[in-house]
Amino acid sequence: MAFVLEERAVVVPGGDRWTGSLAGVLRMGYLAGACVVGAARVELAFRRGGRPKAAEKFKQIAREFCDIFGVRVEISGRLDPEVREVRIANHTSYLDVLALNAAGAGRFLSMKQVRDWPLVGLVAERIGTVFVDRDSTDGRAQGLKALHRAVAEPEAPVVVFPEGRTSKQGVLPFARGAFSAARSAGLPVRPLVLIYSDRNEAAWVDQMPLIEHVWKRLCGPEIRCVIRVLDTIDTKASSSSEELAIEAHRRVARALAAHAPS
Repeated sequence: MAFVLEERAVVVPGGDRWTGSLAGVLRMGYLAGACVVGAARVELAFRRGGRPKAAEKFKQIAREFCDIFGVRVEISGRLDPEVREVRIANHTSYLDVLALNAAGAGRFLSMKQVRDWPLVGLVAERIGTVFVDRDSTDGRAQGLKALHRAVAEPEAPVVVFPEGRTSKQGVLPFARGAFSAARSAGLPVRPLVLIYSDRNEAAWVDQMPLIEHVWKRLCGPEIRCVIRVLDTIDTKASSSSEELAIEAHRRVARALAAHAPS
């Protein structure tokens, strides 16, 4: 099946891209500087206008990072930044977060360890990331409460990767937390499907060291990520969070299979 989607809008344009080790070295230096400057830009925006301004600034920075990593981002459909809904997406790589931020998809649910990462943790906190502890029963319970609070807040939509980890093949089973929070708040669930022109090139899985994948992307060719916006699922029409998770999984898996590159 051809890789064709209708009504696409380009978020991060592509272009001629050098490949190889020399290009990777040059981009690595640019990336290091962009991380420091980007964190400073987000911090300044936060001090001037709080989380909304920081998030808007990071949307610009995410587009710059997508360009560095050679990810052309397109969107099929429309994401309204004002609408209150819970957004879920399939998870292939850390590139997903950059692509979705570049499209202004919302604020994210993330493991608490990210808060301690240099620069990344500061930026994540400033743009309204919801941190959860997945390593203990008590931590997961507290994380679920934090998610419920975040979903109920009148801010940007919350984006969750319900698979819980990255996957290269198909779509892993969905955890129910995001769907429970959506039902509790009476909000619809909006599935987003990230479709890469080369999923093997994009995927960060199987315990691959982050720096290894970053280097691969800095040296590698351009890839395309299309974010397909699906219709919302009415949480009030579902009898349980489990049923809602199954329906969302079915829609995402079907769309991913239907629009996979040939």
